Amino acid sequence: ADEKEEFYFDFNIGQIPLKNACFLMPALSNPDNYLFFVNAAYDLAMLRNEKVLVKRKIVDVPVLARIHYNEHVGSGSKYADESFLSMNYLANYYLGESKDDTVEKYIKEHNLYKVDRMGEKAPDYTRVPTDLIFRYGCSDGRITYKLGATLLNLIGEMNQKLTDERPEGY
Repeated sequence: ADEKEEFYFDFNIGQIPLKNACFLMPALSNPDNYLFFVNAAYDLAMLRNEKVLVKRKIVDVPVLARIHYNEHVGSGSKYADESFLSMNYLANYYLGESKDDTVEKYIKEHNLYKVDRMGEKAPDYTRVPTDLIFRYGCSDGRITYKLGATLLNLIGEMNQKLTDERPEGY
């Protein structure tokens, strides 16, 4: 997602074969722009597995939230635990929005689970209808972009205020 539109594709279901995804490279390779993620390490590893290299400035939204919270809001609050870093909490806290839960509800309603490599019960997203996954992915992309832009702006404003209040010669 960017300021105007969002797009979703899933390499796992063959919606867009990797060889036809070359149109993504300009969006992933512009070093002058930020690319926002929620859990960047996971997403970048998945892209790397598909031989897609990202050369933009990577920003992990929960890391920005932690910086904003710790530096500008304060510590010791009930929001300092890990749930503070969930996309749903951040969307609600910073944007007044909720993460789309349609896919999670669909998986639960239709009992679409599998056993992952660690032997744990995990959602099986490959069995969710493409139209639901598409809307869900676009919504996540939109929220991630908005959160990243909002947090960068908030941190920038607070840093400017601190700079303006600095004593002469500091």
